[in-house]
Amino acid sequence: MEYCNQSILLRLFYIVSALLANNDLESKIHAGTKVLFNEHFLKEEIFDKDVGRFYATLFDKRQESDYTDLMEFQRSDVTPYLSKTSEFVTLLKKLSIKLTKISSLNLNGIRAAQRKGFTDWVSQTDPDYICLQELRAHEHQIPEQIQELNYHKTYHTAQKKGYSGVGILSKEEPISVKKGIGVDWIHGEGRVLMAEFDDLFVCSLYAPSGTTGDERQDLKMEFLDVFLPYATSYLAKDKSVAFCGDFNICHQAIDIHNPTRLKSTSGFLPEERKWVSDFLNEGFKDVYRGRHKSEPDLYSWWSYRAASKERNKGWRIDYHLTNPELMECAREAVIQKEWDMSDHAPVTIEYAI
Repeated sequence: MEYCNQSILLRLFYIVSALLANNDLESKIHAGTKVLFNEHFLKEEIFDKDVGRFYATLFDKRQESDYTDLMEFQRSDVTPYLSKTSEFVTLLKKLSIKLTKISSLNLNGIRAAQRKGFTDWVSQTDPDYICLQELRAHEHQIPEQIQELNYHKTYHTAQKKGYSGVGILSKEEPISVKKGIGVDWIHGEGRVLMAEFDDLFVCSLYAPSGTTGDERQDLKMEFLDVFLPYATSYLAKDKSVAFCGDFNICHQAIDIHNPTRLKSTSGFLPEERKWVSDFLNEGFKDVYRGRHKSEPDLYSWWSYRAASKERNKGWRIDYHLTNPELMECAREAVIQKEWDMSDHAPVTIEYAI
């Protein structure tokens, strides 16, 4: 976003807020205003947490009493700024900060998740994009309540019944969709789904687990080796990209509840952790960890055994891995542990794009 000519941009924010006081768009503009000011003007110490003084200080450094009520700004004060419509629209476009919410969730079975409140979660949290993993269903088996949601729905299911599968639900219709990464067995297990949208690429990914033995662990490492160059190719695209999903790997000791005891367990093996490091070294960013740099005890998966979730004995294996530019747009990043739709929790991040 461009922040040149700040005095004009700030006044335009004020104008639009006043004109649209009874319109839903005002709340979006106000949210954008908060992002802009928090990120770029707090350092200049002209931000005041009291809303009335906040606006007053910004605009011509007037006193608090001058503009405590936004609607005191009259339409006649706006007229000079509307005389050059094209300039006005161009500046508004520069000001527009669209808060886009992307959620990722391993469902551990879409039918079971629906019985545990999946569509309630969707209606209450209202994501713009939802990356789903471990559908464990073919398309005709997906619950009717989910199919009736007001989203575009794209699925890549496994050939095997009741196994794996990924999906993307989006408010925006995809421009294009790509299933798989060019390897037959990965395609057959429904592991990777990429969708292109106007502003970005969104990928739902479900990496294999190696917990059932050496054969599956070897396939997991093969998957990771093939996936790395596939993902890296998107860094050269002209749009941002978000790889969201269950990677079945904890990267650092902070991401797992007992790193010492579990250091030889699939999902926290040295070669798996190195792969995540290599992935990040290619230029990707771990967005959730970037927003919670050194905070411990933040997990996205808990075993159903031994009351693991209640005791927070978990693993952080679900990620948003993005290009640096999209990482810079990240705002609120949460693991929605309060929802019990699965043994995983949704990982939800808002991006100002």
